[in-house]
Amino acid sequence: MDSTHVEEGELISVFANFNGQDKCIFNFLTGIVIEDQTNRFQIGSRIMTPELDYYASNIFITDEIAMYETSEVPKTTKVSCTEFLLMRLNGLGLSEILRIRECDSKKNLISLFLEQSQIQIVK
Repeated sequence: MDSTHVEEGELISVFANFNGQDKCIFNFLTGIVIEDQTNRFQIGSRIMTPELDYYASNIFITDEIAMYETSEVPKTTKVSCTEFLLMRLNGLGLSEILRIRECDSKKNLISLFLEQSQIQIVK
């Protein structure tokens, strides 16, 4: 099976709260493409896979039966459903989500979000 190799891989686990308990609802992989036997991605592009159906160590298979490999076992980061939607809908990366998570005021949060989404503010 042809695969896509990524570096700086990060396993993202999306959690939702059910009856007061956080439960993982799905996982996906992010990273930078360094080799692509499938010819779907440009080398150097940052990708976010569809939902993972299976993963072990550094091999990842999506529910669309695509295979991804990382050179190292990636670290896992937990995100909420809201954070995941910000990533998907606004094209934000994990580093931006983690910066937003650290904001201590609504003003700083809005400022950072506008900066990351590259919306131009007219003064």
